[in-house]
Amino acid sequence: MAEDFTLDDILDDDLIVDLNTDEYEWLRLMEEIEHENVIPVIGTDLLCDSNANETLLKICKVGLNVRQSKASSFSELIFDKNVIELLKGNPLRIYGIAKKIYDQKQSQFFTPSDVLRKIVRIPQFKFVITTSFLPVVETAMREVWGDKLKVINFDNDKSKFTLPENDVIRDEDMHKPTLLYMFGRVGSIERRFALTDNDMLAFCSSWLNDGTRPKMLTSKLKDKYLLMLGNSHSDWLFRFIWFSVRNSGGSNSRGGTSTLYANEKTDDALANFLSRNHTFINNKPREVVDQITRRLEERKNRLQNATSHEGLKDFFISYSRADKDFAVALVNSLTDRGVKVWFDFNDIYHGNPWREAIRRGIANAKYFVPILSHNIEREKNYDHEYRNEWRLAIERANRLGRKFIIPVAEQGFDFYNAQIEEKIQEHNAITYSSANDADSVAAKLINAMDNDLRI
Repeated sequence: MAEDFTLDDILDDDLIVDLNTDEYEWLRLMEEIEHENVIPVIGTDLLCDSNANETLLKICKVGLNVRQSKASSFSELIFDKNVIELLKGNPLRIYGIAKKIYDQKQSQFFTPSDVLRKIVRIPQFKFVITTSFLPVVETAMREVWGDKLKVINFDNDKSKFTLPENDVIRDEDMHKPTLLYMFGRVGSIERRFALTDNDMLAFCSSWLNDGTRPKMLTSKLKDKYLLMLGNSHSDWLFRFIWFSVRNSGGSNSRGGTSTLYANEKTDDALANFLSRNHTFINNKPREVVDQITRRLEERKNRLQNATSHEGLKDFFISYSRADKDFAVALVNSLTDRGVKVWFDFNDIYHGNPWREAIRRGIANAKYFVPILSHNIEREKNYDHEYRNEWRLAIERANRLGRKFIIPVAEQGFDFYNAQIEEKIQEHNAITYSSANDADSVAAKLINAMDNDLRI
C-alpha cells in the first residue's frame, strides 16, 4: 500500500516561507516592470497633496453658498434641498459648475503631487489609467511627454470614444505615452464623466457591455500587471472597477500575482476579495512608489557597474545611414534606461582611425544589433560599411559560446532578397514599423540581455 504524504512532507519548509514573503512579491513586480508589463491605475488620492475630489466638493459648496451642507460627496450634494433650490430644480447643472470651478482653480488647488510626478516619470510607465475625472494625471504626463501624449477618453458614449474600434492595437502601442480616462474627463455635459456613484455604475456597465466597451484595448489590459495606487473607492465600487478592467476583455490567463493594490485604508472584506484574486496589498501607496524608484535605481547602478570597464558596451548598433532616425531613437531609448551603447556618432572621434574604432567596438560589446530595413534591401548591390560590421560580428559570434547577434528588422523585411548573411538570418529578429517603436524595441533588447545574464 502506498504511503500517504502531506504537503509539508513534499515541499521544503523554507521554500514555502520564502514564496509567501513580501520580498517575493516585490521581485515579481520589479520583473514585470522591467518587462514593461505594468499598467499604473491612479486614483484620486495621489493626484494632489490633498484629496482632489474633496477639494473640488468643498470649493463647490462655497461657490453655491451651502458651506453648512453635510454632503460628503457629489452623490449626496445633488440631492441637497438647498442645492436643488439654487439650481432651479435641475441638480444636473452641478456637472457644468464642477468643470467651471476646476478650470478657474486648476493652478491654485489642483497641481500634481510630487508622488504623481514621480510615477509618470518612471520610463517603464508610459501607458497609464486614471480612475479620476480630473485631468491632473494628464497635466503631469504632459510635463514629461508634451504633444507625444495620446489621450483616450472613455466618456460612456460610444460615438464620442476617441479610440476608433477599427484601429488595430498592437503590443507596441501599449508602450507609447498614453493616458486612459476610465470614467471620463471633466466637462460641461452631464453624465459624460463619473461625478456620482450612479455615474460610476453606468460607466462600469459600459465597460462590461460588449456593445460599448473598447474591445481591443481591454483584450490587451487583461494580461497586464495592474499597479492600483490611491483608489479609495468604497468596497463594492472598487470591486466593480477592478472587475471592469481585469476581466472585461476575457478571462485572465496570468498565473500568480497580477495586481498590486496600494491604499491607506482597506476594508477587511475588500482585502480578502483582492487576496483571493492574486493581489499584493500594501497600505502605503507613497512608499510603494518610493520603493519602485529605489529598486529601479539600484538595477540601473548594477548595470552600470557591470559595464564599467573601459570601452565595454552592452549593445553595438549597426545601421544604414538611411535608417539614422530610427537608430538615434533606439540609442536614446536604451541610454535613457541606463544601458551603454556603442554608436558611431558618439564613439568615433575626429582624427581616430574609424575602422579600428568599429572593430574595437564590436569586440567590446556584449551584443551586436544590426538594424535591417527596406533600405538595406534597396542597397544590396552597393558597398556599405555595415556589411563589414556584420562580418566582424559573425567572426566574434563564432568564437563565443552564447548568443551575440540580435537583429532588429523592419516589418516585412525580406532576409533572403536583401542578401543577408546566413549567420544573421538564423536569429529571431525583433520587429519594428517606425521610429515610434524605438521604446518597445529597446525594452525587448534589454529583456534579451537580462535573460542571458540570469542563466
